[in-house]
This record gives sequence, structure tokens and C-alpha cells, in this order.
Amino acid sequence: MTKPAASAESATASAAAMPMWKIITLVVSGIVAASGLGLMVYSGVTAPERPAATAPEGPGELDPGASGFLPGQPRPTDPGADPDPVDEEDRWLDDYSPAIFRLGFAFFVGFALGYALKTFMKIVVIIAGVLLFTLLGLEHMEWISVNWDEVRGGYDSAAGWAQAQFASFGDFVKGAVPSTASAIGGLAVALKK
Repeated sequence: MTKPAASAESATASAAAMPMWKIITLVVSGIVAASGLGLMVYSGVTAPERPAATAPEGPGELDPGASGFLPGQPRPTDPGADPDPVDEEDRWLDDYSPAIFRLGFAFFVGFALGYALKTFMKIVVIIAGVLLFTLLGLEHMEWISVNWDEVRGGYDSAAGWAQAQFASFGDFVKGAVPSTASAIGGLAVALKK
């Protein structure tokens, strides 16, 4: 029963180790995302009903000039359509609420990616350092002989593979994260000391 308390303490300790300005930016991005989501829900609930378009009754010849495609020709209206359509400027919620949500959510996703990347890189550097010092110590005691040309070749191939993976990861982030600038801001905040 002490495991949940221990994990809660570690999460609290992790958050306490984070500077206050990072916590504030995360909270603000959460508030922006939540308000955008709330505005989308409100927009969907309060959206006016639009009449369904009806097909003209009876077969007849169409007037080619009344299509609205020629310059100066007015667009025809459906006989059952509302003569006073809803003004689109009054429904700014329909246009801006998804953008507000994406702005906050993308920042949060970028921050999470940056925090995970920073943690991963710390672990990789520690493991690589321990491995390198172990090899150097064993070679110094003449217990093993290290072929440094093979190590350099392995490093070069691993670096090429990692570069290709990061390029595909960058393409994924650009395509999957809706607001790339906000995500890059979150990534930068997470990677900053």
C-alpha cells in the first residue's frame, strides 16, 4: 500500500525540482487547451440549425447564366433557403476555438517531448560514460585490447542511423502536432535549464 504514496512523492519531488516558471507555463498551456476545448463544446451546443438544401422541384432546363459562375451574376438561392442566413462573423467560436485548443495542447505535447528527450539524453550520456571509462580502465590494466578503429566505425554508423531517425521524427512532429510553433516553444522550455 505504500507504493502509490512513494510514486506520488516522486512525482511531487520531480515537480518541485522543476523551476516555478516552467510549472506556470505548463499550467497556462493547460488552461489555454481547456478553454479552447470548452469553447469548441460551447460552439457545438449553441450552433444555429441550418436548413437542409433542397433540390429544385421538377425537371427543367437550367439557365446557364444563373449559375453564379459568370462574373456579375448573382448566385441563385434555393426556394426553401432562409433569406437571411446566419452571419458567419457572429460565429467566431467556430473558427477560433480549435486554434486555441491546438495552441495550448501543442505546447504541452512539445514540453512533454522535450522533458522525455532531456531525461533520455541524460541516461544515454551516463551509460556511455560508464562504458567508456570501463573500457579505458580495462585496457589500462591490460586485461583487454580495444580496437579503436572498429569503435569509431560503429560510432559513425550509429550516428548515421540516429540522424535518419531524428529526421523522420522531425517529420512526424511537423505532421502530427497541429501547432508546430507552439510545440517548439514547449520543447525549448523543457530543454532550458
